[in-house]
Amino acid sequence: MSHQFVHIHASGRFDATPAEARAAWDDFRSTRGVKLITATEYGSGKFDGALKADGWDYFRGSGECVVAWATDTFEPAWRGAGYATRIGTRFFRGGNHDARTPLTSMPLRHIVTGRIAMVRVPHTPAHIQAGDGFRKTTTRVLEQGRAWVTSLAGMGRRSRRFRADHKNAAEIICGDFNVDVHRAHWRGVVSAALGLHCATPIPDGGDLGKRLVSWFFYRGLGVATTGVMRPVKGFDHKPVLIRWSITASRP
Repeated sequence: MSHQFVHIHASGRFDATPAEARAAWDDFRSTRGVKLITATEYGSGKFDGALKADGWDYFRGSGECVVAWATDTFEPAWRGAGYATRIGTRFFRGGNHDARTPLTSMPLRHIVTGRIAMVRVPHTPAHIQAGDGFRKTTTRVLEQGRAWVTSLAGMGRRSRRFRADHKNAAEIICGDFNVDVHRAHWRGVVSAALGLHCATPIPDGGDLGKRLVSWFFYRGLGVATTGVMRPVKGFDHKPVLIRWSITASRP
């Protein structure tokens, strides 16, 4: 028997106010059927008040990427399950010359089916796709490109190890990839690196203007519907939404 749940991913903005973040998360949690929320740019702890709500738990660790879940649907797959790390080579971001790609990983158990779903949330470097601030080939742009490639490779290695150890588990990697997955080229590059399927993009429109840079890659689940939500005050990305279906055994 298949069970469905809604998953919202929200690429945040570090300079939003705590009140704006709280309003956004209250809206996310009130969306019909939502049981899983992931987000980027929620570091430093100033937004942690927005993440807390009755019937919900979350993991951020020391990172900027968040996984939150409804406790009537999911539970941590094992004790001390979540971890936040930084992967790939170093690059320049936001005044930090030693930035690395943040990645939060949280294995969850779907309570009804018993299936484990590894949920990973990255925020990869920008200036990868021509036209996205790409004006000339500078040392900084080359550094970011190298960091983007090595971070995807690192996620792919983690995915393959997890698959070998948990053959019946599902996996979701969603986040801000900073390339437009409307384009078959970028879907193919990311899918091949991660070893995962790309959820079929919405036909037009995106989370960042017309570009769809925040999206879902997966295995071991079914996809019922996808969409982009309305803009959220204080944030430059629109949230994106997917309805997953899950069964007791891997499809």
